[in-house]
Order: sequence, then structure tokens, then C-alpha cells
Amino acid sequence: MLVYISVDNSDGVLRGGMFAKGAITTQRSAEAPLVPLAAVREVKGENLVYTIIANQVVAKPVTLGLRNEDEGVAEVTAGLDAGATVITAKLDGVKPGQKVRIGAPAGAAAAAPAVAVASKG
Repeated sequence: MLVYISVDNSDGVLRGGMFAKGAITTQRSAEAPLVPLAAVREVKGENLVYTIIANQVVAKPVTLGLRNEDEGVAEVTAGLDAGATVITAKLDGVKPGQKVRIGAPAGAAAAAPAVAVASKG
């Protein structure tokens, strides 16, 4: 969406053609768990996240609320408790029901806890 705004530039720091990025909050929600969008899988029209419970992969159906595409997160309004460990990487060989052991990942994190924060629209 292209938006034009007027900004006070009495000190002359801003120049024509400069780029700016902003956000317009159109909706706020109550505190809820947030998950990385990479953790959300769509299976047969249903949003799922893979969680790890007692060293076993469990597919949990979730209901998503607000999304922040810039930050790559989505609010989970139902189906997931705050602090749950979710698998964020697309691991083709890992399926629900399999036993897993969480170790220190090499490089980027493969599993991350869901974080409860107030989401921004």
C-alpha cells in the first residue's frame, strides 16, 4: 500500500527521494503466543505446528490470529500454550509420533519456544 505523509523537516535533514518504512496499527489483540511463520504448516487446509512433548513430535492444530509478515511471526489464538517448543525448520524426515532428542543446533535454531507477547497489527 502506498501512502503519502507530511513530515516536519524544519532542520532540512530529510531530502526528496529518501526511503522510509513504517507501520500502521489497525488492530490490537490480547496477549497470546507468537510462533515463527516458518513453524506453521498447512495440511489439508488446517494450520499445524509440530511441538515436542516428552521427546516426541506432536502435530498440534492451531488457530492463527494477527500476522506480522515483516517480523515473520503469527499470533496463535487457540491450540498452543505459551512456552511450548515448536519445530521451526522444515525437516522432511520428522513426522508426528517420532521420538526426538533436542540438541544444540549447528547455526540457526531448529526448535524455538512460543513466546507470549502483546502482538502488534
